[in-house]
Amino acid sequence: MRRIGVVLVMAMIGQAGFAVQPVAVAELEQELAASRQSPDDELAGRLSPMELTERLPSADLARLIATLPGDKSREALRVLADMSEFLDPPAAQIPARPAPDESAQREMMGRVVEYVSRTTHKLPNFFATRRTTRFEDWPQGLGNVAEVAGRYIPPQVVGSEKALVTYRNGNEVVTAPARSTKRKTRMSLGLYTWGLFGPVLSTVLLDAARSTLAWGRWEQDGDTVLAVFHYSVPMQKSSYKVKFCCYPQGSVLVPIDRNAAYHGEIAFHPEDGTIVSLRLMADLDQGDLGTVMNEAVAGMPLSRADTLIEYGPVEIGGKIYICPRRSVAISRARVAERFRPERRSKGVFPITVEPQPQTVSRTHPADDYKLGPARTYINDLSFTDYHVFRSEARIIVDGSR
Repeated sequence: MRRIGVVLVMAMIGQAGFAVQPVAVAELEQELAASRQSPDDELAGRLSPMELTERLPSADLARLIATLPGDKSREALRVLADMSEFLDPPAAQIPARPAPDESAQREMMGRVVEYVSRTTHKLPNFFATRRTTRFEDWPQGLGNVAEVAGRYIPPQVVGSEKALVTYRNGNEVVTAPARSTKRKTRMSLGLYTWGLFGPVLSTVLLDAARSTLAWGRWEQDGDTVLAVFHYSVPMQKSSYKVKFCCYPQGSVLVPIDRNAAYHGEIAFHPEDGTIVSLRLMADLDQGDLGTVMNEAVAGMPLSRADTLIEYGPVEIGGKIYICPRRSVAISRARVAERFRPERRSKGVFPITVEPQPQTVSRTHPADDYKLGPARTYINDLSFTDYHVFRSEARIIVDGSR
């Protein structure tokens, strides 16, 4: 039987190990400006250890990416931006103006509810292209078939996929994606986003109306000032489901699909209630007593499940609608590692498995699973090429063409 060799993979971040470097957005811009002549690999290596202390606005991200020399530095910057999405924006983007009174706040939220109801019911049948780029980090000591990480390696691109999303009569259907991978990993791991074209907005607003919804701040978005409200929904009032693949139960792998408490913020135009972004962070340590006890016994592998959705105007069939333009889903979970008992005595490192989404993955009867180290999964989605979806029929009368 062929033995699988173990190769120590060293991250190119210095012999002293991986050290996080907190930076503000202004400091990041200064570093990029000073590194304009640096090679792509070198600049990517400088960006990898950084961690933003405030959100990198989308407009700034697009501007900075255009200045970078190659794919590696662009990917490293995108990871920085995605990981910062659930932080507060820079202080310069928070206008110094008083908060509206309670009456004005109620009027604003009334416009948001009106907007969501109107948008959800008036969207036409359409299809759009969804592009997903997947990033994963590599924890120290985690192995695959032939390698084990000797040091922590920050998130890198592991693959990408393109799929067709069809929205018809209020339902979203995603076709099987065409995949491209850089490493031998399947595209199914991580947090699944759902209901981006309306249902998730309705879910959040209904839950928040029965829970806690409060004024957050004003926020500058280009030439526009947005209103931001915070919300918090406890488990007993939540209709939101977290969907994640996957965790071990004995000799099989199963997806997580369960209700969760959550909190987040909604940013919108105060004049008409048009939503610009929705941030949703699951509170996975909350739950009904039975769920919490079962997860405590089994070992809940998922510790983070955060989703951002950005909306903007798109043209569909000659008309302008507000639809998702971009989404980021970040999850952190202990990986499922597969052992083959008959090979353990030969010193073979455990194999990390990647099952198909939303299905139970069955393996050889001799296989066994355990929870390994925690890993971060980032799914960066963009939506483009919106087109109206029409069904056409032609009636032919006898004797005519």
